[in-house]
Amino acid sequence: KMIEGKPINGGAGTKAKTAKFDAPKAENAPKSLVGDSIKGGDLAPVEGQDVNKIYQEGLEAFNAGNTAKAEQNFNLILDRFSTDKLAANAQYWLGEVYYKQQNFAKAAVAFKDGYSKYPQGSKGADCLLKLGLSMKALGKKEEACTAFVNLPTVFNKVNTDIAARAKKEAEALGCK
Repeated sequence: KMIEGKPINGGAGTKAKTAKFDAPKAENAPKSLVGDSIKGGDLAPVEGQDVNKIYQEGLEAFNAGNTAKAEQNFNLILDRFSTDKLAANAQYWLGEVYYKQQNFAKAAVAFKDGYSKYPQGSKGADCLLKLGLSMKALGKKEEACTAFVNLPTVFNKVNTDIAARAKKEAEALGCK
């Protein structure tokens, strides 16, 4: 009865006092914490954030060997600017960050995402090649061969250097 908010008899004909409690409300808390629905405008980039600047800083950090900063910048682009033309490049460079760290499992996921989410992006073929190289590093020959062998057919206008590298890697693994 107490849970349902109904009075409970306290014996000897007296009624127990019932207290109803309101849930505490968080003032000025993020909508995601208080259960309000989040709208697309709520996720808009913070004013002053320029995707080109974030991307450039990420590349500079990567080239300087600061993979933590590069990872942070590329993830920021993918989180906040996922529909921007630089998102495909950021996805590729995120894979490169993991590849450079020799975290081939994370690199494979990042390159797979770059290939599947942005197949027509400027780094689509690069992602498929690097996916194959990541799989090779993980000892997954069949998956690596699939990437290397299919690259020229999936991307009929692929850069000749990328096509040559895929062919060389396929031959080295004995892919059919």
